[in-house]
Amino acid sequence: MEDGSEFRHPNPEREGSDEEKHFVPLSQLAPFISCSICKGYLIDATAITECLHTFCKSCIVKHFEHSNRCPKCNIIVHDAKPHNNLRMDPQLQNIVYKLVEGLEEKETKQRREFYKENRGQTPKPAAVPQPGPSSEENTKEVVD
Repeated sequence: MEDGSEFRHPNPEREGSDEEKHFVPLSQLAPFISCSICKGYLIDATAITECLHTFCKSCIVKHFEHSNRCPKCNIIVHDAKPHNNLRMDPQLQNIVYKLVEGLEEKETKQRREFYKENRGQTPKPAAVPQPGPSSEENTKEVVD
């Protein structure tokens, strides 16, 4: 994260002028665009609806395998189904991709390679059980 990249902060008063441009080092923005679980830049930014803390989607899904609490503030997300309280944050993800040069391309390439290597290895969905005798038939027998 301390790669020396800088983010240009536009200043409408100075736009078009020859005055020096102001830059914000990416390292100052890193805490806002990083996952507190893996410490990397956010990938598939996903927020917990109760507290609005944001993590990489894969990080928070793995975390919920062993805990139903927010890793940042420790709030109970949901007693049984914490995954239902997650929402993707595409706006934040777009900001991360705009600020971190090459991150989107790198992620796209890694995903393409992963799916190419793992093609055909995805588990087949389980057979869907067929419904038994309808409850209407049972009701008709009782009513008649």
